[in-house]
Amino acid sequence: MLKKKQVVAIVSIALACFLVGTSMASDGGSPWNKVWDAIYGLESRVGALEEQSIPQGFMGVPAYDSGWFSIDQNEDITLTHNLNTDELFVYLIGRSHYGGFGSPDFMKIHQEDYGDLDWVCGEAGHGCCWSRLDNTTIMVRRGGNDEGWSEARVMIWKIQEPPT
Repeated sequence: MLKKKQVVAIVSIALACFLVGTSMASDGGSPWNKVWDAIYGLESRVGALEEQSIPQGFMGVPAYDSGWFSIDQNEDITLTHNLNTDELFVYLIGRSHYGGFGSPDFMKIHQEDYGDLDWVCGEAGHGCCWSRLDNTTIMVRRGGNDEGWSEARVMIWKIQEPPT
């Protein structure tokens, strides 16, 4: 097992080799600029992948994914899933553009004001909700005074009997 001084020496040598090697770059730029450029490049690639990826988690890939769709205030949208069962688990999320007040603009994924037709999504309500789920379709509704659900996404999984 290595002693503390040996570990410090090895790490110091590795760091010195890295700094000397990167500082001898032909462009004469700072080695740290290259490191930061690489980090920012990775951040943008991760952001692009997040936009494309399908949430899986513990439930696996959904049997139906609507993808992001725009929904106006006081609008009902009927989606066709064609899963041929009403034994389903539904996950509804929203996405909105935020910004101002000195903060940068960004898109926020959320479930703010998520609720049912009578309480949250009534004509004068806020938020978004789903209803009228059957073997082939589901309806999504946005409240008439809602400000936070410019887009929505519905993911549906089939509920299966556990193996015996």
